[in-house]
Order: sequence, then structure tokens, then C-alpha cells
Amino acid sequence: MIQEIINENEFLKDENQRLTKEMTEYYFLNVAKANLLDILMETGFIKHSHIEYGLKELDPIDRNLLEKEWSDDNDSDN
Repeated sequence: MIQEIINENEFLKDENQRLTKEMTEYYFLNVAKANLLDILMETGFIKHSHIEYGLKELDPIDRNLLEKEWSDDNDSDN
């Protein structure tokens, strides 16, 4: 009984480490994509109309997150 609990605990620990690694990689990949998008927007390679079109195509949750983030960025610039 105790050995089963120890084995299950080890399995859960390994699974937690695997998922943490996977989520960390996913996070950094998304940050890299966001950084690239920021650079393309700041340098003018992506027009404002393209951003507006893309926002309209996003689902409302994603759109609201981006609009809030950009609004917060603009507030801190003032």
C-alpha cells in the first residue's frame, strides 16, 4: 500500500515536471511571436488596417485581452 502511494507520487511528480516544461516552452514561444509582431508593427511592416482586420477575426476573449493590453500600454505612455 505504501509503495503504491510512493509510486503514484513519483509518477505525479514526473508528470508535473513534464507539464511544467511543456508550458514553459509554450510560454516562451508565444512571447517570441508577440515580440516579432511588436517589431513588425513598430517598424510599419504591418499596417494599422491589418491589425484592425485581424482583431475583427479573433474570438472576443482574445480580442479583449489584446485591446486591454494595448490600452494599458497607451496609458503608461502618458
